[in-house]
Amino acid sequence: MRIDRAQTKRMIWTILIFTVSAAEICLLHRHEWLLTLLLLLTTFVTLACSWEWQRALACYVFAAVLGPCGEMLAVHYGAWSYPDPTRLGIPVYLPFAWGLIVVVIIGMSESVMVRQASSE
Repeated sequence: MRIDRAQTKRMIWTILIFTVSAAEICLLHRHEWLLTLLLLLTTFVTLACSWEWQRALACYVFAAVLGPCGEMLAVHYGAWSYPDPTRLGIPVYLPFAWGLIVVVIIGMSESVMVRQASSE
């Protein structure tokens, strides 16, 4: 099985974005506005360096809307709660985190699928 250099670069980039995003959330979840700004910055960098930024942006927006809607329903019906929610029951940064993680998951899954296809 031969691993293409571009595929390896894409996978490393995706893992790096995931690591940075997870670290931002873990370290700054109590500083909502700072975290929101950093997630936006990470999003801009991710989309600017994305291999298909228009599709990535569409997935980002879809996830940034749909994911928090599910969270708001879960919070409303008592499945869980957040310590410092907004009026909608979720933190300010949550839509940005949802959008970014979906772009990361899609990037990683496509990288893995391309590797499997090239090895067959």
